[in-house]
Amino acid sequence: MHTQQQFQSLQDEHHEWLAKLQFYKSDLAQHEQVLEQKSVLAQSTDAKAMIEHFQNQFILQREVLDILRHDIKQFENELVHLQQHGVDKTKQGIQMLKDSVFDQLQTFEKLYHDLRHEFVSYAQ
Repeated sequence: MHTQQQFQSLQDEHHEWLAKLQFYKSDLAQHEQVLEQKSVLAQSTDAKAMIEHFQNQFILQREVLDILRHDIKQFENELVHLQQHGVDKTKQGIQMLKDSVFDQLQTFEKLYHDLRHEFVSYAQ
């Protein structure tokens, strides 16, 4: 059985993860605005191809953000259910769920930072 403090710690961590996702969503929106401004000026085929590349990548990243947010919320719902119903789930099982979501978040952050760096280099 998990203690109230352990549940609270996990919920706090989820709120932190959700705040990160909100930051990335806002950052992505800013990059989309810059890309839109660039697209107005794009004349060459190469420039248009790069704009399309970034548009596609931004769409993909937005979808990944939505999936991550959903997974985090589902895990949080699972924790609330366990807490409210006193269901005994092993620490190992909860840790595996947490690690899975955390790994997804870390992978997203690495890929997003790489994309962001690529875009900033392009946009300058």
